[in-house]
Amino acid sequence: MLLKAFEGSLLEIPVYLALATGARLGEILALTWEDMDLAKGVLHIRRALSKNRLTGALEFKEVKTQKSRRAIEIGPATVERLKKHRVHQREMRLAAGPVWQDYGLVCCREDGSPLNPHTVSARFSEKAAELGLKLGFHDLRHTHATMLLKAGINPKIVSERLGHSTVGMTLDIYSHVLLTMQREAARAIERVIKM
Repeated sequence: MLLKAFEGSLLEIPVYLALATGARLGEILALTWEDMDLAKGVLHIRRALSKNRLTGALEFKEVKTQKSRRAIEIGPATVERLKKHRVHQREMRLAAGPVWQDYGLVCCREDGSPLNPHTVSARFSEKAAELGLKLGFHDLRHTHATMLLKAGINPKIVSERLGHSTVGMTLDIYSHVLLTMQREAARAIERVIKM
């Protein structure tokens, strides 16, 4: 339902990538096609886009920590979606003609220029509210992590995907998910013991 609401808009790919990778909004908006290895199914997080608080200018900056600088594997469905998006973006580039600004961005405006993180965040929250959901863009990152943990993915892998400094940080943030998993583990062991 949520993905469907953004289909065909400039927010479609940022929302999809947030759910598929757990990357932060600024990291997603800074991704270039050079950061994508679609043949191997890997995207590389190297920088983030943010708005300068003093000048209001959009700035690309290297990610803050070594753990934030990471490679995230993506599945075949994500690779296909990105390939289709790339074709669509080439069509946008042709339509824009000489006004196209070639930043090489995966997620951009109709003229190739960067999307403003604050605008993306606000539009996302507005659309979510229309759907009766009280969500911010950052909640997609939490959704990604929660879905992985509930699927039984090792917390170390989840931590690496999120770019957390330690696995402990991931476990602290998602302790509520682990409680649910503890209940599931208790029920599972009881089923085994009854055999």
